[in-house]
Amino acid sequence: MIGVRVQPDLLDWIDAKRADTGQTRPDFMRDLLDNYMKAEAQTEAEIPVPDTEAAAPTWIREAAARFLLLGARLIRSRKMNPVRRAQAEFYEHLAEIARKGKVGPYTARRDD
Repeated sequence: MIGVRVQPDLLDWIDAKRADTGQTRPDFMRDLLDNYMKAEAQTEAEIPVPDTEAAAPTWIREAAARFLLLGARLIRSRKMNPVRRAQAEFYEHLAEIARKGKVGPYTARRDD
């Protein structure tokens, strides 16, 4: 069970809307959240996934890769620890994604 505190104005709105349905507050709120989740899932399903080649020209991908590599170089210029090493490797991986325009597997090395 999860208890939720609701401000009076929101509670008044909930009570006004549920009066038409005859539901209890918990049932109405569950249905409200369920309908919201269904609508959100439907919206996400309708969003087209862009073609990575068409999404950004090569020069933009190359500029992004250079920027990410600069970030990795700045991280590596400081005293290294496992967190900074993982951050630098992640930036380098993102740079590779930016250059290729494709997402591949990312596996961080753990040296701890």
